[in-house]
Amino acid sequence: MKKEKKQKIKTKRSIIFRVLCYLSMGGGFLGVFIGILSIIDLDLINVLNINRIPGYTTIKSLTWGSDAIYPYLKIVLYGASFTGALLMLMKRRRGIYFYTIAQGILLIIPYLTWNLKPIVVFFTDLPDMIFTIAFIAAYWIYYSEIDFIYIKPEELNQESSNEESVNAGNVK
Repeated sequence: MKKEKKQKIKTKRSIIFRVLCYLSMGGGFLGVFIGILSIIDLDLINVLNINRIPGYTTIKSLTWGSDAIYPYLKIVLYGASFTGALLMLMKRRRGIYFYTIAQGILLIIPYLTWNLKPIVVFFTDLPDMIFTIAFIAAYWIYYSEIDFIYIKPEELNQESSNEESVNAGNVK
């Protein structure tokens, strides 16, 4: 009875964890896409109405006033964030490190590249900061689940050899 209840809790956690991964992958893809558009032509952002997406309302004004390297950094870091979410979805522990480091750097680079007063950067980037901290916290809550589900190849070989020895004992 307790085992069934534990299995249901594990399944619910797995669903929430997967949804978090999919949302992070979507955000990573969108970040790379917008970064590429801002390198090609900032007016494409207005044409595609990306300015209506929450958190992306000031892309054009911030990119115009930022250092030239900013969009390139965003592409690399959002790509790393996407990769981290994908790795976590595949139950690889290194994914949480990719994601956490990339998102942490994404919170810092606006202070270095936007050429605005730090208080303006803080309030402009506040929604992104809240979501980033919430997602990172959620992933770290599920950290044990990543390790629990992922079986290393060495452990798999060890388990199969143990099963073979038990089965061999039953045959005799």
